[in-house]
Amino acid sequence: ALLAFRYVFSDKTNQYWLTHGTPDPEYYHNVYPSKTIESIVKAMLAYAELEPAHAEEAVQLAKNAADYLLSITYGDDSLLKGLPPTYSFLGLNKTIVDANAPAAYGRRDTVMTIYPAMVGSTLLKLEKATGEEKYFLAAKDIAAYYKAHVLPNGSWYLLVNEKTGKPEGSNCCLNFSLLSFFHAFHRRTGEECWRTLEENYYRYLVKNCLEQYNWEGQFEDIALSGNYANLTHLTADSMIGYITENLSNDPDMLAEAEELMRYVEDQFVVWGKHAPWLPHLSEESHYPAGLEQYAWYVPIDGSTVAIMRAFLDLYAVKRDPLLLEKALTLGDAITRMQNPETGVIPTHWMQKDCTYNLTNFWINCHTGSAFQMLHLAKTMGEL
Repeated sequence: ALLAFRYVFSDKTNQYWLTHGTPDPEYYHNVYPSKTIESIVKAMLAYAELEPAHAEEAVQLAKNAADYLLSITYGDDSLLKGLPPTYSFLGLNKTIVDANAPAAYGRRDTVMTIYPAMVGSTLLKLEKATGEEKYFLAAKDIAAYYKAHVLPNGSWYLLVNEKTGKPEGSNCCLNFSLLSFFHAFHRRTGEECWRTLEENYYRYLVKNCLEQYNWEGQFEDIALSGNYANLTHLTADSMIGYITENLSNDPDMLAEAEELMRYVEDQFVVWGKHAPWLPHLSEESHYPAGLEQYAWYVPIDGSTVAIMRAFLDLYAVKRDPLLLEKALTLGDAITRMQNPETGVIPTHWMQKDCTYNLTNFWINCHTGSAFQMLHLAKTMGEL
């Protein structure tokens, strides 16, 4: 985990934030600023605590990245006031973006509303680390948008147009990032309206995901899907975590969490070798691993650690040693895939040499892996 956090700090793509205060124009996934920048800010705050010798620079890097995101956030003249953009092409190398992130062009005038909540939670962490009120005020603007646009069902339209403010499609948010943001904002302000949003949104997730098992994949580079057309494990992983943390005394809900774990493992974990009816997967793919979603059914580090975390969460309550062994097996896969020299963890595990030759690398997946491996380390230390 520490090696992975060091990579985020030292890699030239991220050092660019420290030296320039703008995104590296050569890193094509900077076209998704809310996703990449949020992950870097959060990672640098964690790294500052882990290695105090680099704390000052790490926090400054986090501030530079966050300040840039605030500078491109929709302003007072926008119907999406306060929301950070999901897509931005400012200052990026167009040739590189064209070749590596073509999906962004089709949605350049929209915001996917699961991402502002992620940014909001991280801005609250940054305010706590720096004491600078501007980060709280930015998070407050994000929260105000959610409060003003909540639907009667307790959720929000997933994709909205920046020019009209209207939804593009009927899909609604199915992501625990919103619930986490409202919880954090209530804790920060004490205002009950945020607890109400959190509770109503949780009921929506239960009704539309848990009761119907419609675990819809929602990604900024994948087309919106109909019911059951593109399932993923990510929201199910979070639901397992929520149940084990908050509802473990309820036998029925704990049974739901166990059944969810079976769904996740059955549909998205490859322990040995992928099935022969998945010809799109290379024989050089690395396993054990978690597959991301039906629309991108490939081994990904971020999926591997998300499922690892779900096994750990369930183990914390059930104490079934098999759950722990499965978590450790997925964690061990991360350590084998991590480059031992640079600390980088490849996103896609479909090439024999992907540990040393990165292809389609997502920094947010890498930082997610770092955080979950740190959680695994702490868990094993406690045991």
